[in-house]
Amino acid sequence: MRMKFVMLLTGMLSAIHLAGCSLPSSLKYRSSSEMSRISTGMSQEQVVAILGIPASKTSSSGLECLQFSLAEPSRTYPGSYGVYFDRNQRVAEFDSNICQSIRLDALAKRRNG
Repeated sequence: MRMKFVMLLTGMLSAIHLAGCSLPSSLKYRSSSEMSRISTGMSQEQVVAILGIPASKTSSSGLECLQFSLAEPSRTYPGSYGVYFDRNQRVAEFDSNICQSIRLDALAKRRNG
């Protein structure tokens, strides 16, 4: 009985260890200097080349927002960073807030007149 428990425990710990070793790159944190390189008009490909795979992606009204996380939050970049893209997949705006569908909808309305 004790041997089965030890084997089960060893198997569980091994699985946890392997899962930790294979974290997706989307869970990597970005630095403030990387975030400061983002500007309006950049393509989505340019943003991903600088910041890597986003932690999450939100879509609404035909627009998208990519969410990134910072390793070293600062006053300018406090933790989360949302990059909003227009229909041409160009940066429309960005800030230090989480991506929100309601904001995408408002951005779409402003862009449509």
